[in-house]
Amino acid sequence: MSLSRALALTLTCAAALAACGDDDGLSAEDYREQGNAACERYEADVRELPQPQSIEDVAPYAGKAQARLAELIDELDELEPPSDLEEQHDQLIRLGRSGVQEIKKLEAAGESGQQSEIEGALQSAGDLDTQSDEVARELGLDACADES
Repeated sequence: MSLSRALALTLTCAAALAACGDDDGLSAEDYREQGNAACERYEADVRELPQPQSIEDVAPYAGKAQARLAELIDELDELEPPSDLEEQHDQLIRLGRSGVQEIKKLEAAGESGQQSEIEGALQSAGDLDTQSDEVARELGLDACADES
């Protein structure tokens, strides 16, 4: 391939990439706006769930809460964060998916009726929630973090 042909090919590829736009994801402002909106919808949905009043209520509540959390995490995962937020975004998604698994354990513990298993699952889920709140705040997703 001649030098002029290689240069032409390089310029053509560069122009094609430029035409595709910036592959840097959403702007930080748009990312935060969309992420916070998703978390606000999730919080509203979870607030509508009847709170468990007994051990027998834990499993149905956890099942519904887990499904809503999984939907939220999927929605957040679809967002394309700006490159400077990508690492923290990925960490938030990993923590969220771990949270879904812990709530599944809570649901199973509620079905078994074992108080100690319920308490253990609640503790593990709470620990993950604390970690995800910290990452959410770092990302500017304040609606995704518990108030403290």
